[in-house]
Amino acid sequence: MLLYFLSVLDSAWPMAVALALIFTVLFGLKEFDRGHGYRRLVWLGWLVGFLAALTLAILRRQTGWVVREFYDLGVLCPLTLTLLAWLVVYPTPERRMTASSPWTLFLGAGLVALWTALGTPNLLLYPLDFGVGLDSVFNVDYLAKVGGYSLGLVLLLTLALGLAAQAQTVPRKLLRGFLLVSFLSLLALVILKTSQIMIVRGMLPDPRKLTEKVASFYLSWRYFFLGGAIIIGGALVLAQKFRPRLAKPSQAQPALTRENLGLGFWLAGAALIALAISVEIAVFLLNRSLIPNYRNMTSWVVFFLERENYFLYAQIIIWGALAITQMVRSRLVKPQGANPALIRKIRSELKTQFSLGILIVITLSASLFSVTIIKDYHSRGPQIDDPLAVKAIGDQIELDLSVVGDGQLHRRSFVTESGTVVRFIVIRKSDTAYGVGLDACDICGQTGYYQRGDQVICKLCDVVMNKVTIGFPGGCNPVPLDFKVEPGKIVIKTRNLEKEKRRFE
Repeated sequence: MLLYFLSVLDSAWPMAVALALIFTVLFGLKEFDRGHGYRRLVWLGWLVGFLAALTLAILRRQTGWVVREFYDLGVLCPLTLTLLAWLVVYPTPERRMTASSPWTLFLGAGLVALWTALGTPNLLLYPLDFGVGLDSVFNVDYLAKVGGYSLGLVLLLTLALGLAAQAQTVPRKLLRGFLLVSFLSLLALVILKTSQIMIVRGMLPDPRKLTEKVASFYLSWRYFFLGGAIIIGGALVLAQKFRPRLAKPSQAQPALTRENLGLGFWLAGAALIALAISVEIAVFLLNRSLIPNYRNMTSWVVFFLERENYFLYAQIIIWGALAITQMVRSRLVKPQGANPALIRKIRSELKTQFSLGILIVITLSASLFSVTIIKDYHSRGPQIDDPLAVKAIGDQIELDLSVVGDGQLHRRSFVTESGTVVRFIVIRKSDTAYGVGLDACDICGQTGYYQRGDQVICKLCDVVMNKVTIGFPGGCNPVPLDFKVEPGKIVIKTRNLEKEKRRFE
């Protein structure tokens, strides 16, 4: 139960929050409520994302050639660019009717499609694994998995709807600040996920080596970069005084004006100069050992690459703070006026704000508790003794039937010629039949198995193995290992273990 509950949170938590925030912004646009096909556009984006996720789920289930990392990379790269563009053009409350609003809607539809495509595949695949290793769906294990999966979905749906509803009650200026910080956090998470995949696949160099190369290159050409930044930045600052005269803006298109263009030149130039000066200050402090050198700083890069959940914690802090702010605000406001009906209406709205705040705090607390304490408890797994090491006799391993024939799961290990430790399991399935396989499977890798009562369980996915099928390929079954039963012993050729050592390297 806990496995699928936590898996749903890991897979879909960022998607649920992101979609809630995107719809919050879209609901604030007048164009969204005035038709013009904008609602259809956004729902079309969701449908495209869902169909992409469904296609991946079917291919993953029916074929073995789909690589999930390449699919994720194909979604994450455009998601990064679209999220950057969204942060640039999405309108302020005072400019919701400007020419930037339609672009916000188009980008919003794109984000809905991409987030759905990224977070939905696992949600479609998990239910297909509920019955693996079980004889019937009318089973306590099956119902527990369904319960954990459903509980995770309910928690995410409640959180998303609560965030979207609360946003409608927050002052627009305050909401914009929280949205900006939250979107920046999501952008950092997307960039982190993209970097992780590209580093693993060799598309990006190791962060340690990359940081050293960039730092060394800059230090070799530092004065060239500093001078170029000051010249280009100064030119941009001065350009705002000599900017070209543009057509006077009309009421239909007030977005691009001489003032806006001049301000853009000034900000770009100032930012470039500030960046160059900041880097020089960092170099000065580094040379005097006042800050860690770049070799030590690479550990921070690796630190964040390995701590993806920190961005989830950031979202919890951001929206938890807003929920508490709204709860306090709803208690401090005292409705006044001569119209009793209006006062009752205001009190009802304040009560709704307080209730939404409580709901969000509860769901965020449950999420935080789940991804920290419960996940830590679940990740410890069962306490399993190390496998018993065996040695070869000539070119084979012999296992005494009087030891491994008691019906219990026996774990053994063998050291190959290259020094790789290969683990395998042995269990008696019936009076005359034995199951022998690697302590690994094609789906979950070298995670291994343990015994719980009379059942053999996969440590990673918690799937119950059917003892009868151990020794046969498929599903989450142990990878079969050739063996022979001879009088009083099971014989396994060492060459069969040597062939499978790659699974444990």
